[in-house]
Amino acid sequence: MDSSFDNLPCGIADVVDLLDIQIIRNTGTQLHCRCPFCGDKKAHLNVNIKKNIFRCNRCGKGGGVLHLYADFHDVTLNTAYEELCRIFQSAGSPDAVIRRTAPRKPVVVKPELPLASSEVRHNTYSNLLSLLSLGANHRESLLRRGLSGDEIVRLGYKTTPAVRAPKIVTELLERGCDLRGVPGFYCDKDTGRWKLDIRGSGIMIPDRNCKGEIEAIQVRLDF
Repeated sequence: MDSSFDNLPCGIADVVDLLDIQIIRNTGTQLHCRCPFCGDKKAHLNVNIKKNIFRCNRCGKGGGVLHLYADFHDVTLNTAYEELCRIFQSAGSPDAVIRRTAPRKPVVVKPELPLASSEVRHNTYSNLLSLLSLGANHRESLLRRGLSGDEIVRLGYKTTPAVRAPKIVTELLERGCDLRGVPGFYCDKDTGRWKLDIRGSGIMIPDRNCKGEIEAIQVRLDF
């Protein structure tokens, strides 16, 4: 358990359950899971239940209980500690059981901003997609659905970013993209930094208007 925070009312197995991370194999002392950070399919994420630590042998993510929760939701360790205490502080109550077994969604405090214009959204989304690529597995999946290679390129399908998300936001800002009022982006109240709200691996599908502008992006998550 993270030594810098006392009396954390949960172990790493509880957080794995809370985040709905898929367990492929349970040896009793270790959980072998599909990594939520790099979207692997072969259980590269090893969780040591006794030591309350985790590590992905594919992308290198690792740490303790708080790091798992904080990295998953892209929040600070302090925020992770406060939220886990709030979730698990009444472990014996019916409400706590529901919170522990239900998939946890990121707690994001978003400023009330009006929706950005279609021109701003198109510019931001176009730049975002230009920074991404389409994974081989997702390409094969789209081909199996009947799309041709040319259609996949023309429609602009891309794979969601994983560990590169913060760098992508930085690049968008450096390009002069306006993230205010663009769905999928929010400003973290603790750090004041803009972030991309990506909740798992999947295919990003641009939603275009009659002018061909990208007004929104849908994400078809992997299951």
